[in-house]
Amino acid sequence: MDFSVIYIIIAILVVIFFIYKISQGKKQKIPYRTRKILEHSIEIEMDKGDEEDFAQRAKEREKLKDYKGALEDYDKALTISAPDYEILFRRGIAKTKLNDFNGAIQDFTFAINLNQQEASAYYARGLCYSHQKLYNEAISDYSKALERGLKESLAFYHRGKAYVELNMFVEAKRDFQNYLNHKQDSAEANYYIGFCDYNLGNYQESLKKLDKCIELNPNHESAYFYRAMCKKEQNDLEGCCKDLDLALKKGYLLAYHYIKQYCKESKN
Repeated sequence: MDFSVIYIIIAILVVIFFIYKISQGKKQKIPYRTRKILEHSIEIEMDKGDEEDFAQRAKEREKLKDYKGALEDYDKALTISAPDYEILFRRGIAKTKLNDFNGAIQDFTFAINLNQQEASAYYARGLCYSHQKLYNEAISDYSKALERGLKESLAFYHRGKAYVELNMFVEAKRDFQNYLNHKQDSAEANYYIGFCDYNLGNYQESLKKLDKCIELNPNHESAYFYRAMCKKEQNDLEGCCKDLDLALKKGYLLAYHYIKQYCKESKN
């Protein structure tokens, strides 16, 4: 059978289905996003479609969290057109949603090669590198994204976490402070600054940030633990043991071993 006849039959069936759904009225109202996908499907079947049709349908599928379908459409769009920054970038995002971080890194790299001044692909690739525990590569990409004017303050937060993983506490503290300047009510940023100060031996400064973290999030188990460690360094064994007990009650199980080591003596 001639393929053109098959396409016409498919198009007619899609149109009939679409009309049927509309005829159901209020009983079976088609959600807006599903309707948009059907409309794009009809256009593609009738006109054989171009990269814009597939890319648009892919975006609608992303909104419905149909990332596999979106990925298929982005693939089709790229087979029709020359390499395109936005389509490669969006395909990379779809791959991250499917936990294909290596594939996403490849797409973001291709996108960067097409436009090295665009910040978004560097940031997205940095997130993938962080997920893969490639922290040096992640730091490099976050830095390039920020140098290119990225407005997303979370880049400071994620770069700070990468610095922490490499025990680069001075650099990490600076990034978390930058993030805190944008989001002053962040318990996590206060915690990480306190964590960095603890590792840098700045115990008084650490206590202030850990206090603030606990004020913002009274259930932050790690903050209680490191506040206990700061108090121990300042010879406040009673305060240390109280915080260790709170850390354990909140779920920080490692605190149990420190309670056995430090706090039995204080009770005797």
